[in-house]
Amino acid sequence: FLIAALAVTSSAAGAGTVRGRVLDPLGAAVQNARVILLEDETVLRDTHTDREGKFQFSSVNAGRYRVRVEAGGFVTQESLASFLSGGAEAVINIKVALQIGPLRQEIVVSDTGTALPKSEVGASVSVIDAILLFRRFGIDVTGMAPETLREARRQLIHRHHPDRGGNLDTAQSINAAFDLLKDGVPKYRGSPFALGSFRRTHQNRRDQLLAVKLCYPEYPEWVWAGCSGDVPGRADIAVQDFTDINFIKKSMWELSGQSEYEYTIWGFDGRIFRGHVAVFGAPKAFNYMADAMATFQTRGSNRYECRAVFVHEEASRDLYLIYADGKHRGDAPVKMKHYSFNLNPGNDVDFVRELPDLLDRLKEDNRSLGARTDTASAA
Repeated sequence: FLIAALAVTSSAAGAGTVRGRVLDPLGAAVQNARVILLEDETVLRDTHTDREGKFQFSSVNAGRYRVRVEAGGFVTQESLASFLSGGAEAVINIKVALQIGPLRQEIVVSDTGTALPKSEVGASVSVIDAILLFRRFGIDVTGMAPETLREARRQLIHRHHPDRGGNLDTAQSINAAFDLLKDGVPKYRGSPFALGSFRRTHQNRRDQLLAVKLCYPEYPEWVWAGCSGDVPGRADIAVQDFTDINFIKKSMWELSGQSEYEYTIWGFDGRIFRGHVAVFGAPKAFNYMADAMATFQTRGSNRYECRAVFVHEEASRDLYLIYADGKHRGDAPVKMKHYSFNLNPGNDVDFVRELPDLLDRLKEDNRSLGARTDTASAA
């Protein structure tokens, strides 16, 4: 299940804020879950959770509201209604339990009508779901012997049994996953059919990447960042520095604690966007991402000035400035707005045209702040 903690705040007559947080069964934040604000049966607006699983609706009039939460791999659920009143500030906390999505039982049959072991045909959609369900609970069952898998299932059921305060649907999903995998879980190879079917039923990019990495274990995980097909590019590293794209990919993955979240790093030369590289990363590695792109763009095979570096977060689709004119901004990134027809900020002509002036203003603000700091120190 997911837990969505909902707070309704009213700080002014007739207007207020609805905010909350979405968590998975292990208490981890669920990023990019869709949260819909409802008044009676009317959909008012929607938003997505951030990296910490938080969401917020501002300037909400007085009334009775509930939220609907949708997330890949979980059953859609609605919260109980909460009343938002005018006047003094008030907060109401509500928890919404979302059930893990059901697993589909599948029978794999060859073109001759003969049943085949799943290990011979590649992972089916339901087998991928089952393996990923165990991974949500922190257990990697790939390559696990039947008796070890049985013990893992026993411990999970013990933890999530309804008689011990667990959720019935969660326990049933664990049992359904175990039934699919109880004969042992080989290191599955992917089949185009299974992965294609999985993508159609799982629109979340992170779930798709988890599935493709599961089905092709011979490739290092970091190489899949930015890949849209079933086979990644080369995985060799020719030079052990930031002039090599794969060295950047591997380094950012390691520096971010082997993150599963995708980012695209963009380099801007003062006129146009030049280099870019997709990585698995995290905000704590933003300054390293800036160093990587600045090095790649100024010392790589095609050399250009690097005035600024941006990162695009795949899950939220937000764009952040993390480096400009020699100053790292990764510890306090500047959120940017562009209106490109795709995720490439360079395709927004107005954004690119106005960017040099914006960078000039930021540079001047830094000089003014430095001057004020020097004056204060002298005094």
